[in-house]
Amino acid sequence: DDISVSYFGPSLSFRLFDKKMKNSLVAGISVGYVSYNNNVIIIDDYSMKGGTVGVQMDFGYDIKISKELMVGVQVSTLNATLTAYDWDDGETVEKVVLDIEEWESLSRMNFSAGIRFSF
Repeated sequence: DDISVSYFGPSLSFRLFDKKMKNSLVAGISVGYVSYNNNVIIIDDYSMKGGTVGVQMDFGYDIKISKELMVGVQVSTLNATLTAYDWDDGETVEKVVLDIEEWESLSRMNFSAGIRFSF
């Protein structure tokens, strides 16, 4: 299996500083398209491709360490469910619609730490 899940979409983000303008809460939300691609080699090569609508949310906290530099942590979630995909064996393409108990979650959660420039 060679699986890729990609997200494309616009986002709306904001930053809320504390009273001393030293620390900030960062949040964002986005609605977009999630693509799923699985290139499989068992006996024969085939691919499974699908897509769906997804919602991404970000929450973070930054601490100012200099006039224009902040360090922080962030948690991000992507929520999406695949309900159908195209099965391609190289000769024919068949659309597979999944029953509700077979729906595949494409959701994930990421944790990150980093540096932000604030100017």
